Amino acid sequence: AYVQAAGTTTAGALNQRFSHTSGRLTYESALAETFRVSAIVSLTSGNNRVIAIRAYKNGALIDSRVSKSTTSGNGRAENVTYSVTTQLEQDDYIEVFVANTSNADDVTIEDLSVTVVSLT
Repeated sequence: AYVQAAGTTTAGALNQRFSHTSGRLTYESALAETFRVSAIVSLTSGNNRVIAIRAYKNGALIDSRVSKSTTSGNGRAENVTYSVTTQLEQDDYIEVFVANTSNADDVTIEDLSVTVVSLT
């Protein structure tokens, strides 16, 4: 089952149209725009586990796109990437979810970078 990637977002001059809460970016502008949502994740799990990553908007899967990676023989997968395009309106929010599709071993996210870039 997919679970939300927990983490702390960092506010800055380049992402001022978003509010930040644990694991969530919320779009605050009244102007609807199309965005490219990209995520780069470094993670660990059990050995040779298939890990999947997806993005959700307002708690719902954006589309069926999923990025998968297989952990190494020592349980490490580096720089798994994901990208999707979606329209955001005021108060829409983006979250990243991960799943171990091989078995029930936990997935530990070591680093997560999420970028939301306007395409308009």
